[in-house]
Amino acid sequence: MPALTLQADVTVLLRRAAKERYAPLTVFCLEHGSLTVHQRASGGRHEAVLDLFDDADTVLTSSNQGRTWFVSEARTRRSRRGIGRSYDTLRAASAFAEVVARNAVPEEGRTAARNLLRQVLDAFDSSPLPPVVIHLKALYALAQGEGYPVRQHWLDGLSASLRPQAERIIRTPLADLIGEPGLAESSTRILKRLEDYLQAHTEILIG
Repeated sequence: MPALTLQADVTVLLRRAAKERYAPLTVFCLEHGSLTVHQRASGGRHEAVLDLFDDADTVLTSSNQGRTWFVSEARTRRSRRGIGRSYDTLRAASAFAEVVARNAVPEEGRTAARNLLRQVLDAFDSSPLPPVVIHLKALYALAQGEGYPVRQHWLDGLSASLRPQAERIIRTPLADLIGEPGLAESSTRILKRLEDYLQAHTEILIG
C-alpha cells in the first residue's frame, strides 16, 4: 500500500529529546489539530530542523495509514526565539502550548484555534508585558473560543477585589496594558482562579 503524504502548515507545540535518529514533535495543523510527528534530529537536504514554537511548511509521510507521521520536508516560515530568552516566558508559553496539545479541537474550530495560538506565541515572543498577563488572556480566550461561558460563570463570579482587575486585564489590548503597575501579581492570582475553574467546570485539560 502506498505511503500517505500530507502537506501541512504547522506550529510546533512540544519538542522532546531525540530517540535514536528521530525527535518526536507535537505540532498543530488544520488537517489534524494536534499531531505527533517524527523528524530526523539532524534534518536533511530539504528539511529544516524544527524548533519549539516555529511555524513551518512541511511535507509529512506515513507508511502505516496515518498512525505514525514523519517529516520528509520542512521550511521554517517563522521562528520565535525571543520566547527562550526568559525562563518565565518559556515556561508560560510552554504551559499554554501544552494545553493546546492536550485538548482536541473539532475541525470547524481549528482555524480560529490556530489563529489564537499564533497570536499568543507572537505576544510571548515580542511583548514586554509579564508573561503571566499573556498566559491569562490566552487561556481565557481559548476557553471562550471553546464555547464555555467564562464571562458569565467565572468572571462575574470573582470576588469584588479581583473582578475589576480581571475585567480590565482581559478586555484591554496588550499594548494598552504596558507599564501598568502590579500586573504580574494580580494576573498570577487571577490565572490561578481561572485554572481552578476550568479544571472543575469544563473538559479542558490543564497541565
